[in-house]
Amino acid sequence: MKILEPAVNLKTLGITCSTALGMFDGVHLGHKKVISAAVEHAVLNHQKSGVITLSRHPRELTENKAPELITNLSARLNLFERLGLDYVLILDFDEKLMSTSARDFFEEYLLNRLNTNFISIGYDHHFGKNRTGDPKLLKEWCQELSLECHIEPPLEIDGLNVSSSRIRELIKKGDIYKTNQLLGHEYLVCSEIIQGERLGHRLGFPTANLQVDSSLVYPSHGVYFGHCIISNEKQSRSCLVNIGTRPSVSSLSKLNIEVHILDFNENIYGKSMQLSLKNKIRDEIKFPSLDELKNQIQEDIKLALTLS
Repeated sequence: MKILEPAVNLKTLGITCSTALGMFDGVHLGHKKVISAAVEHAVLNHQKSGVITLSRHPRELTENKAPELITNLSARLNLFERLGLDYVLILDFDEKLMSTSARDFFEEYLLNRLNTNFISIGYDHHFGKNRTGDPKLLKEWCQELSLECHIEPPLEIDGLNVSSSRIRELIKKGDIYKTNQLLGHEYLVCSEIIQGERLGHRLGFPTANLQVDSSLVYPSHGVYFGHCIISNEKQSRSCLVNIGTRPSVSSLSKLNIEVHILDFNENIYGKSMQLSLKNKIRDEIKFPSLDELKNQIQEDIKLALTLS
């Protein structure tokens, strides 16, 4: 998968693209259907597949407050690659893009930059100045130019639409099992490993501390079982993850994400990590003593080993 330069023009390169359009926060099951439609069309027609997405949520600029994101850009790109896309065009949602009309956006980015002959879009996606571009209008423009337009209908599970807002609620509740069902993959965090206070090491359970991104939504405080991949390694390792404020060893309210990789004890500071969560083991609680905390961690690890 190739990240395209902002000024790229596939039309001048003679490359035709099947394109999916959207923010795709979380890349949930509904998003996957939008993207897969473009990928499948590209394969059938022996051309390239691409996606146009944004570096940040539009409401960060239009309303000065964006919703907490399910995925940062790094995680989104990771998920895009899994879907078999050839190209990704990342647009910075700035004042210029915000003031671009829907028609100009259609012509500049879809027709020229990606030389699109097939466009896939979700039923509720809007684009262009004041969100005036919508699936109905896009379909009309495509018909005028003899282009194909695929509009993905709502996806329902248990009678409710699969949506980023619903998934955010589940994440906040710590319902990782249901979150993963709606995402179609394990909840994913891609972050840098930073220097911590080495409290885990002193307790006998070394941890990798991940950089917390205030723009993201994180699961409720607790201990989780998951898997991680360090930097560009291919090996996936089982891990125990504590998300919370560490009330047994700290009086601060700062959020921490600490990853104890099972049967692993190497220096990985400064590297990056892809962390995926499978399920929640327990809530985070304050223990009366460090000995009780250590005993509980040992029990958590025993349980994690049965899950790995």
